[in-house]
Amino acid sequence: MSLQVIELFHKGKKDKPELCEDLYVFNQHFVAVIDGATNIWGRYIGNKSPGRLAAEVIKDAIEQIDDEKCTLEEMIDYMNANLQKVYKEIGIFDEIVENRTLAPTASVIVFSRYYQEIWQIGDCQAMIDGRLYQHEKELDSITANARSLFLEAELKKGKTIEELLVKDSGWSILNH
Repeated sequence: MSLQVIELFHKGKKDKPELCEDLYVFNQHFVAVIDGATNIWGRYIGNKSPGRLAAEVIKDAIEQIDDEKCTLEEMIDYMNANLQKVYKEIGIFDEIVENRTLAPTASVIVFSRYYQEIWQIGDCQAMIDGRLYQHEKELDSITANARSLFLEAELKKGKTIEELLVKDSGWSILNH
């Protein structure tokens, strides 16, 4: 069975592709979608958001795996080793060890051609034959509901949807 891309759409929240924190891999062994974590700290590493940095490192790691029999556990070990190597190279490893919430992170969904399996790492979602697969954390659900309620209140106070699309105060309030 050969893998082929039938449809592909890739666009981030902003109009600049280099700011998009989401990447993908398509090669002879794996298909992966990588969702770099949103930059909630407002911090950049070089000229990249932490989510973009993590997504790039994970993309490179998956692309370098040449063993079609690579297991999920081996892939995770390889991705983590590559992330740690980059963190040390750019001088943020010790800071991350002290405060893990500062670590650039990403979620990943991988299809292994050899195993004919889909591996979900983190809170990504996949839809296969109309069935939704997700690993949503309870905290994500609570945060989404709080943001939704805040945005509803903003609308009732007179803000327009267009204004909220330009400046999402619901997201801003959660990050303070």
